[in-house]
Amino acid sequence: MAVTASERTPFYTTPTVDLSDVAARIAYTHQLFDDLSAAGADAVRREEVLSRITEFYEPVVSQLARRYRRRGADDDELRQVGFVGLMKAVNNYDVARGDLMPYAVATILGEIKRHFRDRCWAIRPTRRVQELEMRITASQSDLAQSTRHTPTVDELADHMGEDRHEVAVAVGARSLFNLLSTDAPSAEGDTTTLGDGLGADESGFGRAEASATIRSALARSTLSERDRQVLALRFFEDMTQREIACVIGTTQMQVSRILKRALADLRQAIGPMSA
Repeated sequence: MAVTASERTPFYTTPTVDLSDVAARIAYTHQLFDDLSAAGADAVRREEVLSRITEFYEPVVSQLARRYRRRGADDDELRQVGFVGLMKAVNNYDVARGDLMPYAVATILGEIKRHFRDRCWAIRPTRRVQELEMRITASQSDLAQSTRHTPTVDELADHMGEDRHEVAVAVGARSLFNLLSTDAPSAEGDTTTLGDGLGADESGFGRAEASATIRSALARSTLSERDRQVLALRFFEDMTQREIACVIGTTQMQVSRILKRALADLRQAIGPMSA
C-alpha cells in the first residue's frame, strides 16, 4: 500500500494504520520519517512527528514490556524503558532497510534486558544465569501456548537444548529480583516482622562455654581453695576486685595478684585440653 505525496497526511494528524498490515506499516513509517526529515530544526514539529511514531508503535512496546512483568520492575517502568529502546531504534533507523518493526523489536528487547541486567537484580547472578533466565521467559510463553500448561523445568530444558540443572538454577534465580525486607510484616495485619523470627548472636552461649571450660580447668588445676574462691567470685558471681577483697578480708592489690597467678595456672590447664 503506497502513500503518494498528494495523499500524505499532514504532520499533525495520525491516520489509522493496522500494524499487522506489513505494506501499510512500512509505507506509513516511511511517511513519518519523511515528515521527521522535513521538520529539520523545527523542534515543535519534530516533537509532533516523534509523538506520532511513539503513538503508532506503542502497542509493540507494551506487548514486549508485558513479557517481563512481575520480575522486579513496575509495568510503567518497563514501558518507559521500552520507549527508550524505540527512540534508539528511530534514531539509528535507515529507511533503506525497509521495515522498522524487526529492528525496533530487537532494540526494545535489548534495552529491557539491559535494564534488568543493570538495575533490577537485588543480588546479581552470573551473566550466564541472567541470559539463560531471559531465554526461559521467552520459551515459557511459547511452550505454554503449545502444551496448554505451565512448562516444567524438564520441558524447558528439552525445548531450549540446555542442561536441566542450569535451567533449574536460572528459574530459581528469579527470586533474586525482589528480596523481602526483614522489616516486612510476617503476615497481613501482623505486627511482627520477618526479622523478628531470625536468629541472633546470643552472648550467653559464649559465657556458658567459657564457664564450662573454666570448671573443667579448675578440676585439673592445683589451685588452693582461696584461689578457687576468688575465681568463682570474679567470674561466676561477677564481683569487682574491691568487693572480693571485702569478702575474703584482704586488699584489692592482693586480689589482683591472686587473679593473675590463678589465671596463669588455668591457662596451663586449658592448654592441653584444647590441643
